[in-house]
Amino acid sequence: TGERFHRIRSKFINRVLFRLVPNFVIQPIQQFLLNEFKSFKPEVIIIFKGFELKYDTLSQIKSTGVKMVNFNGDHPFNYVSRGSGNKDVLKSIPLFDLYITYSSKIKREFENKYTNKCEVLPYGYDQRVTPQLAPLTEINKCCFIGNPDTKRASLVNYLASNHIHVDVFGNNWHKHISSSKYITVNSSIEGMGYWNMLRSYLHKIYLYCIFLYFYILFFIKLNFICIYY
Repeated sequence: TGERFHRIRSKFINRVLFRLVPNFVIQPIQQFLLNEFKSFKPEVIIIFKGFELKYDTLSQIKSTGVKMVNFNGDHPFNYVSRGSGNKDVLKSIPLFDLYITYSSKIKREFENKYTNKCEVLPYGYDQRVTPQLAPLTEINKCCFIGNPDTKRASLVNYLASNHIHVDVFGNNWHKHISSSKYITVNSSIEGMGYWNMLRSYLHKIYLYCIFLYFYILFFIKLNFICIYY
């Protein structure tokens, strides 16, 4: 359904309709999923976040007795941007037999709030299937790849105010950061471009903690920026 959702939204008119009357785009996806579910009759259904799925749709599926699993690559109930989640993602959480997150901290927060079983599956990759990448010239600057929010923009502005060069890659960064000769804004990247960009930069910024400034001050001394839990 995710692929179908993004294919529908790739048309300009559908993106406009999604903003104005989201059900016009979302409802056909619900019916498509229900039809596929009835045809396939799975024992387990795995949802990746479920951004485009309505609570009522998932409730219908749950009522059949099927086991439901969710893997959410963002925080399940603290949303920092429009793409992090929505009311249906939040409302649907109790429906899942297993909720999977990438963070031990989020797992603890989840278990304090919900009774669902929650497990951690950290981000990673299999080195045996890593593509062979050509050597690249190293860039002695900081980079951050991802869309902006208040905390991320605060971090980038702070680094720039301390005369540290930061290249950011993502959408709408101009709306969130101060004008500075130390900040270069670039469009979003994905696929092999993402791999190569990460490999090119000497310093990568990983932002996972609200205690920004303490960690920034510490890691700047080590010539590396890593903000984490």
